[in-house]
Amino acid sequence: MRKVLRQLGKRRLPIVIESNGGAVDAAMELGRLIRKRGLDVAVGKTSFYECDPDQKGCKPKYSDGAYAGFAYPGWAACMSACPFIVAGGTKRFVGLWAELGVHQITTTVTKTMVKYQTRYRIVKGKKKIVDTRIIGRRSTGTYKTTELSKGYRKRLNAYFNEMGVDTGIVAKMLSIPASDISILDHDELLNFRMTTGPGDVGDFSSSGTCAQEPKPANCIELSAIVTK
Repeated sequence: MRKVLRQLGKRRLPIVIESNGGAVDAAMELGRLIRKRGLDVAVGKTSFYECDPDQKGCKPKYSDGAYAGFAYPGWAACMSACPFIVAGGTKRFVGLWAELGVHQITTTVTKTMVKYQTRYRIVKGKKKIVDTRIIGRRSTGTYKTTELSKGYRKRLNAYFNEMGVDTGIVAKMLSIPASDISILDHDELLNFRMTTGPGDVGDFSSSGTCAQEPKPANCIELSAIVTK
């Protein structure tokens, strides 16, 4: 994401996201990057014209390296840690045909046994530490838990508060078992302020977007590559 933002320079293009989730701390960092740049976020999919960038031999259509395609909300999903990224958007849209879901956060805990060696010296009858070094380390197992410390829950609340999202969404998350998922309906999305309105990704990318006055920040003019 940092690399992409460097490539964009001062351009403020919207983020179109679909994700099953991942690491919560990384998602919060992404959310803060998005908010710092003042970018908008919508849950959606992208369909490319002619070929997909991942396909071998697929070449950009435009001179700045961009591929041609269109974004649409149809059945796009943003689950688990993904809502933390969406929260970073200045404007946040989840269309009628898109879904945003939450559940408990699962933490993997690794237990490690560490052996230390400490050297002492006696000075005027008192023992003083000279140095301490690790001489061994081994894993004693891992386990998963959905229990959160008060400190970590406070961090989650602070993040959503920073993003202007109702911290009640944290309580909602923690009430849903990690093995399940709760798809927030559009009233919940608005009540939690997870969305900033009833729009969808089309509000950022439809053909009429650049006809607005003033033109949105994501309206740019690209030159197609001329092939002979």
